[in-house]
Amino acid sequence: MIHGFSTRLGGVSEGYLGSMNLSFTRGDDREHVLENHRRFARALGYDENKLVFSNQVHLTHFHKVTKEDYGKGITRESDIIEIDGLVTDEPGIPLITFYADCVPLFFYDPVKQVIAMAHSGWRGTVERIGSKMIAYMGTEYGCQ
Repeated sequence: MIHGFSTRLGGVSEGYLGSMNLSFTRGDDREHVLENHRRFARALGYDENKLVFSNQVHLTHFHKVTKEDYGKGITRESDIIEIDGLVTDEPGIPLITFYADCVPLFFYDPVKQVIAMAHSGWRGTVERIGSKMIAYMGTEYGCQ
């Protein structure tokens, strides 16, 4: 399993967003953000066209990601909205979540080969997003 965290270094964004801005919602030039994603993808060895983003809103809702979701949120419109957790059992799908002062939660079941990521802000933490993700993985994929 390949995973990583970005820094603000190594991208093409300018001004207060310089240089490795990965957010499409901060007012940056779309082409700059796309190039930043290409650079980050190359550094980790994945195809940026397979990225899957969610519209994080500080809730405890999850989405099962499949190959049908490739590119959602980056190269095509996304219907993955109001989601703070992504989970998949399909190899090769890069799951992307964003954090500022929130906590990244990573999950992995080596038996079922299921990975998940959740964005845990204070609301998600109070609502037990971590425990809920584990329960979701059990219900949807048979993880223990």
